[in-house]
Amino acid sequence: MNTSYIFINTVMKALFGIFSSIFVNSILSGNIQWGLIIGVIITLLFIIYDIFRSMRSINPNIKVSLLNDEVTQKEEARRGLVVFLSLFKKFPKEKNNAPFSIEELKKCIQEKDYKKLCIDDISATNFGPAIVAINAHKSKLEKLWIITTKATNPGGELTSLDYLPVFEEYIKKEIHFPHKIKILSGPKYSVDTTDSSQVTINTYKKIKDIYKQASKEYKIKRKELIVDVTGGFTYMSVGATLACLAKDQDVEALGSKYNPKTGNPAGGLYPLLIKYAPRFSKSED
Repeated sequence: MNTSYIFINTVMKALFGIFSSIFVNSILSGNIQWGLIIGVIITLLFIIYDIFRSMRSINPNIKVSLLNDEVTQKEEARRGLVVFLSLFKKFPKEKNNAPFSIEELKKCIQEKDYKKLCIDDISATNFGPAIVAINAHKSKLEKLWIITTKATNPGGELTSLDYLPVFEEYIKKEIHFPHKIKILSGPKYSVDTTDSSQVTINTYKKIKDIYKQASKEYKIKRKELIVDVTGGFTYMSVGATLACLAKDQDVEALGSKYNPKTGNPAGGLYPLLIKYAPRFSKSED
């Protein structure tokens, strides 16, 4: 039990004692009017205290849906989607499959050559989850936010923001949307990872800002926007999830079958739509 709870609990009990004494004295002295007023105050204090005690535990009321077929995906598709673009990684499928050099990666980015980077093979790179998420919502998707990472002093190393042009090229060429969509990306939607202690907080703020932008600029309601927390760093996923802890704000994560030998995804990626309706509960469970 934390100190803030003990303090508030002590204050509430003291107030009960004070007002109860005033109430008794008012009745005994024949001041019925003041007695009734104090009685109402005591009742309100009791209600407030009861609510406070209920807030000790929250029942998230979690419901998880698998978006693993076309029918379910169309039913659950959202008008707005937020995805995280991880720092590019290619999963070796053969023992002699050498990784790309920095020069090769930069050339592919410059030429927007997503095929050479194998981005078109969902199981070949860690861009696969973002692609699966986009495909799952493409039937209704209007606005796509792509959250990337950057570094103030990258020292010549690539960040996921650098891969944005080639990733967007893949989206434009390979994902066939039933209607025109708007991609919102770039430095404005990039999280600086230079100071790792601030990444969770900065991600939280980015997602909150996106919810505000979606509502004000695009008239997309909270329940019409979904945040996929699969990509990016773990502490980015934490910040994004915390930013979604409100009514009608769901999150999504991707599941997969994995190769037991390599630990790499072995195909079969599917979105898990996680809905929750937090309710205060007196129970500690």
